[in-house]
Amino acid sequence: MINLFISILLFNVLVIFFKLFEKYKIDNLQALIANYFISFLISLSLIENDLEFTNIIEQPWFFHAIIIGILFISIFNLYAYSTQKIGIALTSVNNKMSFIIPVIASFFIYNDEIISSSKLVGIFLALIGIYLASTKKEGFIFDKKYMWLLVILFFGQGLADIILNDSKLYIGENDLLTFFLVLFLFASLFGIIILILKSIKNNTQIKFKNIIAGIIFGIPNFYSILYFLKALQSPDLISKTSFVFPFTSVAIVVSTTLVGVFFYKEKLFIRNYVGIVIALISIFIISY
Repeated sequence: MINLFISILLFNVLVIFFKLFEKYKIDNLQALIANYFISFLISLSLIENDLEFTNIIEQPWFFHAIIIGILFISIFNLYAYSTQKIGIALTSVNNKMSFIIPVIASFFIYNDEIISSSKLVGIFLALIGIYLASTKKEGFIFDKKYMWLLVILFFGQGLADIILNDSKLYIGENDLLTFFLVLFLFASLFGIIILILKSIKNNTQIKFKNIIAGIIFGIPNFYSILYFLKALQSPDLISKTSFVFPFTSVAIVVSTTLVGVFFYKEKLFIRNYVGIVIALISIFIISY
C-alpha cells in the first residue's frame, strides 16, 4: 500500500503544477512532450543492464508500452481541448469516473476478481462521491456537439488503465524501467507528431518556458506512474483491481480537494462535503 500512497501524494504535486501551468500560460502539449522525454531520460539513466533492441521488442509487454504511451499523450491533449470547449469541472469528473472501466473489465478478465454485492455498492457510491465532491453546482451546461470528447476521454482513459493493469502480469522486476523507457519514448514521439501537425495548421512556436515547465513536471510525473505500477504489482494488491482503481480515484479527489482548500482557498459547498463523506464510505465498503 505504501507505493499507492506515494503515487497519490505525487499526483497532488502534479495538480499544483497544473495550477501553475494555467497561471503562467504554459502550453500543455509542449510541456507534456518535454515531460515524457525527461521521463524517458530518467528511465534510461536508471537502467543498469545493457539494452538490446531485439530483446526488448520480444518482451510480452512491448506493445502494451507502445499503446499506453500513445494513449497517454493523446488523452492528455484531448483533455486540454475538452477543458477549453466543455469546462474543467465536467472534463475532470468524466476522467475520474473512468475507473469503472478497468474495474468492470477485471471481473471478466481475471478469475481472482470476484463480483460481490458489497463491491458493487461500494463502486456505485464511489461514483456518486466523486461526482458530488468534484462539482460546484448541480448539472452541467455545455455544447452537446462536444459530447464526443467526453465519450473518447472516458473510454480512452479506461482503455489505458486496462492495458496498464494488464501489463503488471508480464513485466518482470528487472524489466520495469525498460517498460517505462519504451512507454515514454513513444509518448514523446507521438507527441512530437501532434505538435508538428498543430504547428503546420496554427503556426505554433515552441517556447523555452514550456520546455522548462515540462522538464520540472516530468520528474514527479515519472515517479507517480512508477509507484502506481509497483502498487499494481505488489503481492497484496495484484489481484485487487476492483479496489485499487476506485481507491486511487477517490483518494485523488479527496486529497486534491483539500489541496484546493488549503493552498488555493477554494470554497467547498455542502454537496462537496457530502461527496467526500460518501467517497470515504465507499472505500470502506470496497475494502471488506
